[in-house]
Amino acid sequence: MTIADIKKTMESKMDQSIQAFGHGLTKIRTGRANPGLLDSVQVDYYGSMVPISQVANVSLLDARTLSVQPWEKPMGAKIEISSPFPNSDYGTEILFSIPLIHIQNGGAEVSS
Repeated sequence: MTIADIKKTMESKMDQSIQAFGHGLTKIRTGRANPGLLDSVQVDYYGSMVPISQVANVSLLDARTLSVQPWEKPMGAKIEISSPFPNSDYGTEILFSIPLIHIQNGGAEVSS
C-alpha cells in the first residue's frame, strides 16, 4: 500500500465518521422538536417495517410539536403505536408533543 492509498482510505473513513456524527447530532434532545427525532421510528407497512418518513409527511408545527400526516388513513393507528412520544390523533393528522427536559427525567441535562 502506498501513502496515497492510505491517505485515500483514511479520508474516506474520516468522511464517514463526520457523517455519522452529524446524524447523531440530529437525535440530541434539546427541548425543541426536530423532524429527525422520528427518523428511527419504524412502522409496520403491510408486513414489513419501514421508516415513518416512507408512509407519512413529518413536519414541524412549533418548537415542541411535530405533525405527522399519514398518506393512508389506516396507517394512523400504527404510527401512534410505534411512536416514543405522547401523541394526539386528529383524524388526518397526528401531533407529537415533545416533553420539556427536566433534571428529573434528563439526568445531567437542565430545564430549558
